[in-house]
Amino acid sequence: MKTFGLIMPFAAAILLYLASPYIAQQAKRVLVGQIAESRVRSRPPRHPEDTPYYLAVPAIEDYVEYAADFVQVASAALLPIVGAVFSLTQGADPMFPLGFLTIVAVLSIGLIAWVASQDAAVYVSRKWFGYSVVSLVGMAMNVVGLVMVAVPM
Repeated sequence: MKTFGLIMPFAAAILLYLASPYIAQQAKRVLVGQIAESRVRSRPPRHPEDTPYYLAVPAIEDYVEYAADFVQVASAALLPIVGAVFSLTQGADPMFPLGFLTIVAVLSIGLIAWVASQDAAVYVSRKWFGYSVVSLVGMAMNVVGLVMVAVPM
């Protein structure tokens, strides 16, 4: 039961990352529906070619995904950090959780800086099987944390 409690923060974070493409898709669907509804209510129909790129639906969808990942980085680091701190309280060898905690904090700061430097359209184009860079790095961090607490050293 102790091991189960140690792996739960990491497993929960991995599940959240696995769901992130579906959550972003739902947000885009709602936003596109609201845009379509507001066009009908507020203005006469315009020609799509009159719409600037940054106001077009595909660009707005890119902004949604980019913004979701950008604000997710810091909060996503919390579950691995909680898992590392919890493993310290459960008598784990402090070298591994403290090292992991440090790596997660530094990696999160670097990831925030990198995402902030990216153009939304370019960032969103870097996906692997529908998962963004932030999701993939987050899953990798949590798998390492899960293995760290599940496999006795």
